[in-house]
Amino acid sequence: MIKAEKIVFIYLGDSFPKYAESSLQLALQHSGMNVHIIGNKVLEKSAFMNGVRFSSVEEFYNPKIFRDIAKKATLPHEFRNGFWLKTLERFFVMYQYMESQNVSKIFHAELDQLLFGCANDRTPVNGSISIESPYRPELGRRTYEREEIYRGPVIATTG
Repeated sequence: MIKAEKIVFIYLGDSFPKYAESSLQLALQHSGMNVHIIGNKVLEKSAFMNGVRFSSVEEFYNPKIFRDIAKKATLPHEFRNGFWLKTLERFFVMYQYMESQNVSKIFHAELDQLLFGCANDRTPVNGSISIESPYRPELGRRTYEREEIYRGPVIATTG
């Protein structure tokens, strides 16, 4: 079995939410895995923290396929400032990142997930708290295999 060796957070935008630094620090201290954040180049200085690796989406991501599919998406585009489209786009970013780095498996978590315990396949996550959805701790974190990303959520959400 291939084990995920790092936690990958993906954030697209011009500035991090207030809780991003705390989330990254907790992941560094308690996850037992390498911590990596993928975001827009403008976020690089804000993401600087000993032990956190940053990758700029501009280095590997081509949004053309996402944009073509987004035009066909039946999800409400205006819901919560484009929430569904932003969520969908992160899967495209994750897939292209994995392809560009020749990575077959990663553990992805949202920045609003505060992780406690080892998050890789060797030991289950002992606990997580979602800042956005505290009663749904399973949301926003899981291990993805590259081919699963392409076959699963992307196709299923585009109608």
